[in-house]
Amino acid sequence: QNDINKVSPQAARNRLKVWRGALDVAQAKGWIKENPARAVKLPKAKSKPHRAWTAEDVARFRERWPLGTQQRLALELLYWTGARRGDLVHLGPRNVWNGRMIWDQSKTGLQANVKITTGLAEALASAGECETYLQTRSGEARTVRGFGKWFATACEAAGVSARAHGMRHTIGTEAAEEGMSAHQIGALLGHDGATEAQTYTQQTNRRRLSDDAVEALERVRLETPP
Repeated sequence: QNDINKVSPQAARNRLKVWRGALDVAQAKGWIKENPARAVKLPKAKSKPHRAWTAEDVARFRERWPLGTQQRLALELLYWTGARRGDLVHLGPRNVWNGRMIWDQSKTGLQANVKITTGLAEALASAGECETYLQTRSGEARTVRGFGKWFATACEAAGVSARAHGMRHTIGTEAAEEGMSAHQIGALLGHDGATEAQTYTQQTNRRRLSDDAVEALERVRLETPP
């Protein structure tokens, strides 16, 4: 316990896992009777949420990276499909069927089935013949990690601080603000159940309720001056 208290929550989680593994071996060999690390709870790691893209971010990125560039193609794929990076790097013409983009999601195992919009169709047409849409200069498919660094560089060049995964938050938020249900958002983003999607609907509902309350107070205060 004292050892993991010296570091950050995420580092503590990793360190505790190492302790558990090492002491499991010691216990199996009979060197110790019990594994004390098993009695220590994993600390909660505080994760910083990915910043959602704004309309200005998208416009700025499109201005910097026109149609025909790999960077623009990546943006439109993210913007219109909401695909996770792990799936995005594998998408190619083979995933297009009857005007839809279809793929099996690596995280949930569920099939994603997204209608191809005019904006996405234009971007896909600019890709030409290829095995996967997002390729390195040598024509190889990008890795997940490689894509993340490459796209981050493209964002920086466009003066955008948001990153790839933030686009899923943008889609979820915009869909909730348009009144879509948690099930609709879940289907759009490929969530396994409605729980994740409810994050967006709850945030939007709370914002609407807050707006209603402020507007009501404003009406009362204007009608009844102090």
